[in-house]
Amino acid sequence: MRIFAWIPVFYFCSSVALADDVGSAHVLAKAQHAIRAENWIEAEQQLTGPVPMSWEGHYAALQGMIHLQNDRAVDAVQSLQSSLASPTIRPPLRNQAQFHLGRALLKIEDPDGAWETLLDLLESDELAARAELPKPDDVDPGQVRWLLAQVALAQGRDEAAQRQWESLWALNPTSAYSDQAEEELADAGLKILPNKQRGIDLITSRIRSLEKLYRYREALSLRQQLPTDHRLREPHRFAAAVFKAKDYARATNLLGALSNRSADEDILLALAQVRSGDPESSMRTYRYIAKGSGSTAELAKYKLGYMHWDQGQWSDAIQSFADYLIAYPTGKHADSALWFTAMAQMRFGANAQARNTLERLQSEHPRSSLKIGAAYWLAKLHPNPASRQEQLAAVVSQWPATGYAWFASQALGISYPTKPTPTSVLNNDLFQDPDWRLGVELSEAGLETWARPHLESLIPQAKQSGRSHRIALATALIKAGSYQSAKRLAQPWCTRPENASDPVLISVCWPQPSQTTVSPMAQEAQLSGHLPFAIMTAESALDPGVTSPAGARGLMQLMPNLAQEIHAAQNMGSQFDPDFLFRASTNATLGTIELTRLARYFEDTEITPRLPLIIAGYNGGREAVDRWVGTWKTLPTADAWSEFIGYSETRKYVRRVLGYLQTYRLAYGDSQPTQTSASSTDGSNANASPEQP
Repeated sequence: MRIFAWIPVFYFCSSVALADDVGSAHVLAKAQHAIRAENWIEAEQQLTGPVPMSWEGHYAALQGMIHLQNDRAVDAVQSLQSSLASPTIRPPLRNQAQFHLGRALLKIEDPDGAWETLLDLLESDELAARAELPKPDDVDPGQVRWLLAQVALAQGRDEAAQRQWESLWALNPTSAYSDQAEEELADAGLKILPNKQRGIDLITSRIRSLEKLYRYREALSLRQQLPTDHRLREPHRFAAAVFKAKDYARATNLLGALSNRSADEDILLALAQVRSGDPESSMRTYRYIAKGSGSTAELAKYKLGYMHWDQGQWSDAIQSFADYLIAYPTGKHADSALWFTAMAQMRFGANAQARNTLERLQSEHPRSSLKIGAAYWLAKLHPNPASRQEQLAAVVSQWPATGYAWFASQALGISYPTKPTPTSVLNNDLFQDPDWRLGVELSEAGLETWARPHLESLIPQAKQSGRSHRIALATALIKAGSYQSAKRLAQPWCTRPENASDPVLISVCWPQPSQTTVSPMAQEAQLSGHLPFAIMTAESALDPGVTSPAGARGLMQLMPNLAQEIHAAQNMGSQFDPDFLFRASTNATLGTIELTRLARYFEDTEITPRLPLIIAGYNGGREAVDRWVGTWKTLPTADAWSEFIGYSETRKYVRRVLGYLQTYRLAYGDSQPTQTSASSTDGSNANASPEQP
């Protein structure tokens, strides 16, 4: 049985002057690595010898797991109880220790103790919540419920086991143990049937869990099993559920069959029609809605113009947007109507008309978020070269951290000077709390998920103590991969990136996860060394533990199947595990490899600069990019191409990433010197070989 997700081991020359037991965390890392490889003999050997008092809980936790694997359940109980008695271990290791203590107590035939231990675990740390997913290196709530059922059977409490299986199936539908729980219920003659009230209640509960996890298609398949008179089968609710499940053709039929559609349902019908490949019907629906009144009618009137624009019907789009602006001159979508009118005029080559429209947008909507793009295109379309240069420079000056500033800086040939890099030595005299030393050492050893809770527990103390404490803790949090907490802690001193000069503050306010690995990799592919961090910021807001509704994981939001394909293609040697993607360094490396593959794919494009195509490919897929390029008879420059990307989400994504890229350029400069210190500011070892995910 695999107990933990693999945690890569780093061997650092520590830059931190700590106590004599500085090597203890590295020993734990080696033992943990051996456990992950199921090399139990090596793991046990790593943990022999004297143990410093402050590390006794950590050692005991791993020793207990090893004892349990080696059928020494009594020794496992003693070690795991000792670890939980220690105040120095925190989740996720504490949760793992408590879970395995429950297993060990069951093995020594103490089911009552096992039940109490596991129930206490489940009811703590939000593990019992509906649709709770396992956190990186933490326990699976579904597995806890599964083991509770086994304990209940050992106690002779069949009904209690049934309740745990039912809760597991209903509340943890994505757990690997969910299907097993359903099988156990069926074997016990308790099959979940939609024609019995018990089954209906459980199915309804599982639907709620799946929808909370945005698993709408799976939820819909269950919803369809419910009796037709059930409230979740009510026609209006059911049609909305089918739409959320992205079965647009069916949603079109269901919404169209409703005799008394609401205004919102009319809009859903129009969306379902176009997404199922029937834009003509969608246009008819929008025309019908637009005859009404209120905000929905206004939206439909605007959508008529956007539908024409989206289909490349530029003349019709211009006319429809004009009709909207006559009907709603100060409407909610008036600035967007002017924007897309100008873009359509540009596509025609009617640049003078486009400039007039953009000037109107600036004049009538001075607070619109579209004013930056309007200023950029007014500059680009200016017939006078000198004025064009001057206005582009104004875009860079007024809105320096935007995607349009990136385009303008490229047109002007602007580069930003490199700023000094920070030293990597932490000030260990500021914190006397044991959590500081434990967190720093665990982080240095590569056990980042174990380090974070120690360091994060010091945040209240740092806030009370002032700037020096906050910046020191923020720096340590960066090394532990807790980028969001670090940024929040240093926020009062995070100036505009172009004005930042303190190298330590820069590294905290604009983190660079695995910079010493991914920046050179990007630069070798002729990409900006800052691009990976811009992607990370857009994808995950620098949260290494996040999972998207679609299942994308970690900093760069990689789907496990793509990550596995990259891992295999690069011949990385070690066995791939999807949980690797919660490791910041692994995710950053694989995500940057994907960027370099996209760079190679688009290296022969005639659209320049090619970076917007690479970014769009990361979000929307390379095939979609090829399709959007193919809509142009004469290939445009990259800035114009970016305005006509077919997916609105990808169109906005490209601008956002380029804006974050500008932020990093302003904060650090365009060229990045190689770190030479033993431990770089991002927590990776500058003198070690790059990690193999």
